[in-house]
Amino acid sequence: MLVILNKLDRELPAGVRLHLFGVKGDAIRHLRDLPRVQSVDSMAWDLAARREREGSSRIEDRSEAMRRWYLAQEKHLAL
Repeated sequence: MLVILNKLDRELPAGVRLHLFGVKGDAIRHLRDLPRVQSVDSMAWDLAARREREGSSRIEDRSEAMRRWYLAQEKHLAL
């Protein structure tokens, strides 16, 4: 991913910011200081929620999984 971002950094005009789709938790800490990366998202939390609850799609289960994922990402981004 970093190789691609470095290539984009050389090719894109100054000031262009990026949103990265499908970023896994551990990768976020490697992206936090890259000026072009404006935002990221992931569905890893949703997959984890469904695995934990054997395919449950209950909003309560999925909301709790999203909350746990978000808190973990805050730790990755802590300076």
